[in-house]
Amino acid sequence: MFVDETERGGHLLAATLVAPAALHSTRSLMRSLLLPGERRVHFKSEKDSRRKFIVSRIVERTFDVVVVSSREKGDSARAVLLERLVTEAVDRGVSRLVLDSRDHAGNARDRVVLARTKARDAGIVYEHI
Repeated sequence: MFVDETERGGHLLAATLVAPAALHSTRSLMRSLLLPGERRVHFKSEKDSRRKFIVSRIVERTFDVVVVSSREKGDSARAVLLERLVTEAVDRGVSRLVLDSRDHAGNARDRVVLARTKARDAGIVYEHI
């Protein structure tokens, strides 16, 4: 489960579930969408025409997606959403949870939230990348 987030109009966590057997082909797809000099695809810096192109390529594949959202912003809202996302991960048999790396303090807050969930009991490994 790979997670990204936004705080536009509240807080939203979106997670894409990728089966281990599909990781290589999914990474290849994402690399094929990079422009020269880019390290990752990020909609924040893309023009609308480029966004449409990226989406058109991604929707050619079938991905399960989980979205959790709140009208609230900030770390407390994010913590609640992260707990809900872990519940979904446990229910779906996820083995690995990948979060965008934040600053040191933000990653530490995530670890506290994850420690109070059932992630470890379910054997979910999590990391910030």
